[in-house]
Amino acid sequence: MDVDALRQLVGQWGRTGQVGRRVVAFGASNTEVLWHSRGRHGWVNWLEVALRGYVGRHVTVTNAGVSGDSTADMLARFDRDVLPLSPSLVIVTAGGNDVTQFPLERFIANLAEIVQRVRACGADVVLQTYYSMVTAEAVEAYRDFPAFMQAEADLAARLGAPCIDQHSWFHPWYAAEPDAYKAIMLDALHLNPIGNAVMGALCARGFGLADPQLPEDIKAAVAGALHRMARCARLPERIQQ
Repeated sequence: MDVDALRQLVGQWGRTGQVGRRVVAFGASNTEVLWHSRGRHGWVNWLEVALRGYVGRHVTVTNAGVSGDSTADMLARFDRDVLPLSPSLVIVTAGGNDVTQFPLERFIANLAEIVQRVRACGADVVLQTYYSMVTAEAVEAYRDFPAFMQAEADLAARLGAPCIDQHSWFHPWYAAEPDAYKAIMLDALHLNPIGNAVMGALCARGFGLADPQLPEDIKAAVAGALHRMARCARLPERIQQ
């Protein structure tokens, strides 16, 4: 199922409002809403705003992110945190902690097993890469992070899973305008509220949805970041607004 098929799936959800649909966001600190969120929405919240606003209130989104998790940790808690929810769709966003713990081959094997387990429980699966970390300011262990994200996108293609390839959109902007890019980062490894809104909007676009309605205090900053990104990354037509 490619990204176009994902859009068709969500369109089907919109036409069958009598059937409840649950989306599970499965990941680590960039998924979890915790201390680093500073009391503001994360990308998962913004995706839910878009899904419920544009598809219907029969769609719910559960945040199953746990800070510090690797793909091995996610596999260990899959039966606790994902399986009992009987999801219709699971968005897997992983790799930020794997890069400091495992070789690339182990990360990809774990990720492939997560995909298999999601499918075994009857749900569709989406792989989503991260934004770009500020690797120049991160420790040496994170310098292989872009390769991990590319390998994730390649795995999605091999397994026939949709990939919302955030890294391919964020990274060219970081490479071209590193100082401007830092305006969306809380630290070298995490997005701030502006960055989370950007990621949430791009994720919503991956589902074929309009951007979520943003509060006035961040609307201009998010629009500016998306404009800079579009200029640097040459966003694919289906992701442009």
